[in-house]
Amino acid sequence: MLTLAQAVQDGPWTLPASVRSEAAQQEARGHALTTRDLAAVDRKLTEARDLLAASVCEHGEQDMSLHYSPALLMLQTALCYAAARQSDRALVIFQRELRPAAFSLRECGYFRAPMADVLADLGEPDEAAVVGAQALSIARITGSLRTWTEVSRTVHALTPWLARPSVRTRTRGTAPVYALASRRYGGEGAFDHSPCAISRTTAAVGAKSAAPWPEPSMGE
Repeated sequence: MLTLAQAVQDGPWTLPASVRSEAAQQEARGHALTTRDLAAVDRKLTEARDLLAASVCEHGEQDMSLHYSPALLMLQTALCYAAARQSDRALVIFQRELRPAAFSLRECGYFRAPMADVLADLGEPDEAAVVGAQALSIARITGSLRTWTEVSRTVHALTPWLARPSVRTRTRGTAPVYALASRRYGGEGAFDHSPCAISRTTAAVGAKSAAPWPEPSMGE
């Protein structure tokens, strides 16, 4: 990710400001995931914000990144801080910016999963379980494999608190997610390794017409 994002910015071509903004943000996340250089992360995120603001003023520019908005950049910023182990900063952004009015249901579900991870990292398992359950519910409604996969991270992060009644209640009925988390992270004991569980994972991810779950609350 880091090398590719740098290549996009350094190549012998002229790209719209919005595309350069997205590349700068991707470089920031690359630094967060690899070097953990927080100064580099902040520098590239500032550059991304400045470029995106400049793109609004570039009249006549054919925008190659129509999906990229200031609201999305803020959530991507939260992901960067989460990857850099700056969970407190990430949570502030998630809580402020993750609004149903600004994003589709699929996007709200997807970003709720890393928000749950951040809450778990900050030692808030009860709230993490609530947010993770919302993400999983939305994933079942939208049929989002990407969200389902991200929720498996939340399940893994909540493993130390599975004995808590609130966490156990919220994760009840998520055996397929436990199987997926086990396959991804190699956990033992808490996860079901059986072929039946893994089969349920595959079936649940693909079953858009599965029995409906309660409509999730989209309020913050």
